[in-house]
Amino acid sequence: MLRLSRPALLLLLAGLSASALAKAPETVNIGYQKANIFALLKYRGTLDESFKKQGIAVRWIEFPAGPQMLE
Repeated sequence: MLRLSRPALLLLLAGLSASALAKAPETVNIGYQKANIFALLKYRGTLDESFKKQGIAVRWIEFPAGPQMLE
């Protein structure tokens, strides 16, 4: 059986409570290129609908090449 020390348990509980209180973002930025799966999700509106239900806007940013997406 796994035993946690008291300090480790306190740190775990503090981390869980902080993540529970974290505010959801108002906007999610998604970078995509024309020939990948994110382009398909954009055109179908799948992610937009899912995030809209949670009150989060999606901002799509098209990149012409991979290196710009990694910056």
